[in-house]
Amino acid sequence: MIEFGEVEAFGTRLKEGRGAKPRSLFATKCHVSVSTIVIWEDGRGLPSKDKLLEISVAYDISMAELVATMKTSRDARQREIAGRRPLKVRKVDTRVAFYSKFNSGAGTGA
Repeated sequence: MIEFGEVEAFGTRLKEGRGAKPRSLFATKCHVSVSTIVIWEDGRGLPSKDKLLEISVAYDISMAELVATMKTSRDARQREIAGRRPLKVRKVDTRVAFYSKFNSGAGTGA
């Protein structure tokens, strides 16, 4: 069993727990689609709290381990987002674009 200090990413842990068994088997046991399993395993999303018990049973992973891996994955994602440069927002005058689109004379026969 993985100790809390050595917790791996949630998706990696699910892949290890599944082994060579098909994703469809775990999708059925967890009452989700196969694409949801793929999203969890690829680290692009985390399951809701109400799915943890089903995942724990299907993958034979303790609830404590699942919660610890989810927290580690969430914290890593927050650090990744915080390290990015903020997006620059430009103010655009949509009135000009709207007016010129409909009053350009195109299609009016002029």
